Amino acid sequence: SEDILAVHRIYIAEGFSSSTVQGVERLRKEFHLWRAVLRDAKTIGTKVLAQVVITDDLQLLSRILAKPTVDKAILTMGLQLTMPLSDSENSLRWPIRNQVALAFKDGRAAGVHNRRSSEEESLLQQANLPLHAFNSIEYSPGRGSKTYAAYFDAVIKASESKAKTLPRMQEVVGSMQRGFIETLMNPHPVEPGWEIFHHQLVETDTRLRLASLQIQLRRPSAQLAVPTRLAEVGSQYFDPFTGLPMLWSPTQQKLYSVGRDRLDDGGDPTFDISVPAIIAHPQAKPVAQSVHR
Repeated sequence: SEDILAVHRIYIAEGFSSSTVQGVERLRKEFHLWRAVLRDAKTIGTKVLAQVVITDDLQLLSRILAKPTVDKAILTMGLQLTMPLSDSENSLRWPIRNQVALAFKDGRAAGVHNRRSSEEESLLQQANLPLHAFNSIEYSPGRGSKTYAAYFDAVIKASESKAKTLPRMQEVVGSMQRGFIETLMNPHPVEPGWEIFHHQLVETDTRLRLASLQIQLRRPSAQLAVPTRLAEVGSQYFDPFTGLPMLWSPTQQKLYSVGRDRLDDGGDPTFDISVPAIIAHPQAKPVAQSVHR
């Protein structure tokens, strides 16, 4: 994953060193490519890698958009590329199905985890995910198959509907009738930890929305108050963590999301997800001059 990201960065940098037009075109192609990878990823590792590259591109784009003057080609392209995640991009359907297939193939016992390769550990570090993240989604397929099938179905539906949080296994188990044998053999099913990866997808979606807002707020508007503009832009650009408009710090000149802790920390990048923004002010209307005769 380190090599992939390094080659990707060099490819983008060489484009911009040649010309803005070529840099923009390369950035556009890479965005389209990796969003397609994110959409079609069959494994959770591939889905995580796609988000690492997309986040890297978004950080570059956000830095460019924070400059006083920005090429119009970048503004036009940026709006097209920073649309919020689609249902299919957000979905955990195929990674979950792949994990189920692996569990039945390998017959892994609950609580017994394979040692992770250095490449997988590197990927998790780049994605700012816990090193146990891949281990946390392992489970024992031999017990409670009905319970796990219902749970995975609920998780998939929640991910595709862009729910703020995934359902807990206890919620699913409590709402279904389990057979006597299954209950006896697996009274307390071990819950695979898909929430970690769901939160990463929410963060990726948040960064896309913030980058788009950086562009939209550079446009002149009749409305002066930034919070009002953020409220009027539409719910598709609201903070995915709260369902409310993104926040604005006038002292830091930053747009920000409250992040996964759902607490307003004033745009502190340690806890919130923030980007610098340049706000276009309303254009002054010409004052009509009186004609003296």
